[in-house]
Amino acid sequence: RTRLSFYLAIKQLGGGTLTLRSNELHLAKGESLADTAQVLSGYSDIIVMRHPENGSVRKFAEASRVPVINAGDGSNEHPSQALLDLYTIQKELSQNNKSLDSLRIALVGDLKYGRAVHSLCKILSLYSNVKLNLISPEELKLPKDILNQLNNSGAHVVQTENLEEGISEVDIIYVTRVQEERFNDKQDANKY
Repeated sequence: RTRLSFYLAIKQLGGGTLTLRSNELHLAKGESLADTAQVLSGYSDIIVMRHPENGSVRKFAEASRVPVINAGDGSNEHPSQALLDLYTIQKELSQNNKSLDSLRIALVGDLKYGRAVHSLCKILSLYSNVKLNLISPEELKLPKDILNQLNNSGAHVVQTENLEEGISEVDIIYVTRVQEERFNDKQDANKY
């Protein structure tokens, strides 16, 4: 879906695309991300990159001569999805005469590995008076660095495993998918 969305957006803007999969690049032959960035940035005006390794898009962007958009890197981030989610949230709030400032949101599910939720938290930390209820089992809690960023921004953060308590009195409920293999007991996964 992400690739298709970018492809269609570029096409609607009158641009052309070249799609390369990782097995079509020389990374498998030992070429570094920096070398690949140098070569590919010579062929394009902008690069949209998705990569399974955390931090890989940042490394690639540092060596690129053109802008690079992060379309997801490992379990780290997915900022383009977070921007779309933020747009949807803002649109929903505006129908009720509310704004992103003073948002009350419940984030439910896999907060540890959910890269879109990581990026959404970083964006929400830029708004005022935001209240986040983080609802997940202990083993899938939000990473400490992102939690610290939220706390340092002045956001009000509540962590709980209680779904009913966590979703009460919020404007938005944002649910991330929990993969069963992250649990020893599949019944635990079904709670989230």
